[in-house]
Amino acid sequence: MLRRFFKRSKTANDKTTSSGTRDASEIQSWILINIGKELGVPGESLDPTDSFTSYGLDSIAGFTLTLDLAEWLDRELPASLFWEYPTVAELAQHLAKEG
Repeated sequence: MLRRFFKRSKTANDKTTSSGTRDASEIQSWILINIGKELGVPGESLDPTDSFTSYGLDSIAGFTLTLDLAEWLDRELPASLFWEYPTVAELAQHLAKEG
C-alpha cells in the first residue's frame, strides 16, 4: 500500500493542550468544520457518526483533508487515513489516542 506523509512546523497560533496534543472533541470539530467547507454546508449540521462515504467525499477530497489535518496536528498522517477510519468520531478518537 502506498502511503504519503505530511508534516509542518508549529506556529504560535496553534492551540494544543498542555501535553502538546489535541483531544478528540477538538479533532472531531476541526474535521466536521472542514468537511462542511468542502461540501458547502455548516460543519455543525454533519453527524460525526455518519460514514465519510455518506458525505460524498472522493479520494481527492480525503487526501486534501488529510494533508490539512496533518498540518493542523503538526504530525505525520497516512494519505489513506480517512478510508481507514470510516467515521469522523472514530477517526477523532484514534488521533486523540495516538496524540
